[in-house]
Amino acid sequence: MEQSEFIEYINKYFTGIVVKVTEKLNDKTNGTLSYWHKDMLRKEFSVTGKWETLTTLNTRVSADFVSMDSSLPLKRRDMLGKASGDIAKSGMELWLNEKQLTDLYTMMATKVPEGDVIAKIFQDVPRVITGVYELMEKAFLQGLSTGVTVIDDNDNVGTGVRCDWGYFPANKFGVSTLWNNVNAKPLDDLRRVIRKANNDGNSLTDVWMDDVTFDNFVGTEQENISY
Repeated sequence: MEQSEFIEYINKYFTGIVVKVTEKLNDKTNGTLSYWHKDMLRKEFSVTGKWETLTTLNTRVSADFVSMDSSLPLKRRDMLGKASGDIAKSGMELWLNEKQLTDLYTMMATKVPEGDVIAKIFQDVPRVITGVYELMEKAFLQGLSTGVTVIDDNDNVGTGVRCDWGYFPANKFGVSTLWNNVNAKPLDDLRRVIRKANNDGNSLTDVWMDDVTFDNFVGTEQENISY
């Protein structure tokens, strides 16, 4: 691998700039975008470059009343499964063309202040780091909504990525009619989800939808929930 241009500036400033950009993206108080995947997912480090997790079919089981000095009946555990795979590499590559390189060398030769040179060299760093965050957010929201994350190889330089989140068929509801149809019944669709949750002993606390889905939701003509 060839040594990068401006290596002295990279060794001196690159790490600090990356840290600052990352801190800014993670700071919710400065008005920047908030990423749901950062809030809802737990970070886990991998030494081998692979991910591995145990999945379980969680069900609530009632305890037992027994007589004094009697043994408790043995309960059967939930089903366990194991999922694993290679961690896909993510990143973005940008390059400086001949004119941009010439401009940089001219700035250095004419003793332009070092701060201006550094800003020019590292101007793409925020864009690259933000691009990775955006990719992770897209993958997370797609998987959360549909149960499957798919990054097509046409958008990923020849390497397609597919991750099945393992949603059970019983928890995939769909809608009776697409909500962009004014005759759709979005309240009925939501009610089916609520009934299923209640029957399973779960309580729904949040409903998420993007702006387009919300506009379709309020644009339908349904006024009352059908029971």
